[in-house]
Parts: sequence; C-alpha cells; structure tokens
Amino acid sequence: MVSREKKYVTVIMSTYNGHSYIKEQLDSLLSQKSVLINLFVRDDGSSDDTVHIIENYKNKFNALKLVKGKNLGPTSSFHKAAEDAKDCFFTEYYAFCDQDDIWLDNKLDIAISHIDASDNNRPSLYFSNLMMMTDDGQMLGMLLEDDLVSHTREKALAAIYTYGCTCVFNRKALEKFTCLSIDKKYIFHDNWMFAVCAFLGTVYYDKASYINYRQTGHNVSGNKRTGWRIWEQRLVKLFSLKTDQRIYESIAKELLNNFGDCLSDEDKRFLEVVSEYRKNIKYKLELLNSERIRTCSRSKNFCIKGRILLNCL
Repeated sequence: MVSREKKYVTVIMSTYNGHSYIKEQLDSLLSQKSVLINLFVRDDGSSDDTVHIIENYKNKFNALKLVKGKNLGPTSSFHKAAEDAKDCFFTEYYAFCDQDDIWLDNKLDIAISHIDASDNNRPSLYFSNLMMMTDDGQMLGMLLEDDLVSHTREKALAAIYTYGCTCVFNRKALEKFTCLSIDKKYIFHDNWMFAVCAFLGTVYYDKASYINYRQTGHNVSGNKRTGWRIWEQRLVKLFSLKTDQRIYESIAKELLNNFGDCLSDEDKRFLEVVSEYRKNIKYKLELLNSERIRTCSRSKNFCIKGRILLNCL
C-alpha cells in the first residue's frame, strides 16, 4: 500500500496562563494523522509557566515559533498571531487552536479533505460542531444545534456559529483575513474569518465534532444555554451593548472597504444598508424586514431587531 503524502498545516495558537491544560492540547496536536504541523504560538503575557511548557515542545513539531507578546486580550491576540503566522510559515492550510481543548487525531485530516474539495483559488473555511467536556473529561454533549446553524452567504451576518478552535482554512483565506484594519478587540477572529470566506469563497460546516471543547468557566464563548436562560442571556447582552462595539456594522464596512470590487451588486447593496442604517431611516426599516438579517432562532431574531432599533448592530 502506498502511503499518502503528509500535508503541511500551520496551527495558530494564542496562550495565556494555560499551564493547567496546555500539555494535553499540545499532545493532541502531535497525534494528528496525515499532517506535518508548524505550530505558531503567541503568548499573551502569561505569568505562569505556560511559556516554559511550550518551549519543551520545540523539537517535537515540524517547526515551532513562539512569540512572547504583551497582553492584548484573546481576540486581539489571535488577530496578531494570525498576521505574524502568515509571514512566518507559508503552508497551504492553517488552523486556529485554543490552549485547553483536546483534538481527536483525525481533526485536521477531515477538515483538509473538505477544503480540498473546494476551489483553492478562493478563500475556503471548514468549521464543525463541538463536543463539550468538563475539566475532568466528562462529555456533556454537542454545543451547537444543527438546525440553527447556517453557513451561507445570505445569512452570513445574522448567523455566525464559528468557534475558532474548529476553524481550518486555506492560505487564500488567511491572506484576506489579515486585511482587517479596525480595532481588533471587537471583531472576533473566527467571526471575521467566517464573513470573509462566506462572502468571497466557500464555507463548509461539519455536524460532527473532532474536538473535545473544555468548559473551564473561563471560556470567552461557548457556554450552552437553553430555554429561558438563552432569552435571559440575550436580553442582558442586548441592554448592555456599547455603541462603539457595533460588530455587524463593522464587519459590513470592512468587507466593503477591502473587497468591494469582489462583491456582487446584491451583496454590496446589503452591506451598504448595514453600514448606513443609523443615518438613513429607509435603510433601518429595510434592515428590520430583511430576510438576510434573520436566523432560525426566535430569541436571536428578537435581539437583532433590538440591536437595529438601538443603533447597536
């Protein structure tokens, strides 16, 4: 039997005081089948022995680059790590990685097979569901409800269900991703990657999970709520919004400013409406009734309309 040639993947990780779990994560990266991994780590100013642990792995990966940075917070740190990784490692595939999960050994191989099925001359993104796990390894079930997940261009601003730790993407996607110019604290790296690939290329959602997603109580996102709790969460979030954190509007403006020439007339028109709804009552009414800003979740739709009325979209 002829063995399949291994493919090079750059895994992009941001770490911060992750000594409790990072060894398990790094070991799960080393167990990946059919790939050779270049690991790019940006440490976000850890005060524990996270950096020392990573340094002990420097000869175990195909290549490992560790950058010790100042504390920027997780979102900005991932954006910075992606920018630096693009210049450090030139590979066909890239993946975001958190510091405290466990990857199944076929996670990257499965993702790459789906990316290879798309047009590699365009930005391509793979993301999946997540199996939630407690600190001690007890499985809690899937995080995402598949009937609510959308990955189409038409719903790309209304329904964003990407979690960075499941995202695998090609070089074209990374090149477009790094065009982001606004304050990177407010646009999550996975949300921006999804928007770029949905409008400019292809996105594949996998209902299966190849990652055990650890619920530590310190996750930036990913704590599942159902029933009244999800309404409560979204109402609290709605009325605590800050007017300088208009995420949907910011993504729309970035897409227009960076990629306007690549967008269809229909998409440009929609993004212009999202960008200018606060200044134009006609646009606001149009947005309130637009199917493109509607999801399969009643609670989320209610909150989206609330954001529009409060000028916080």
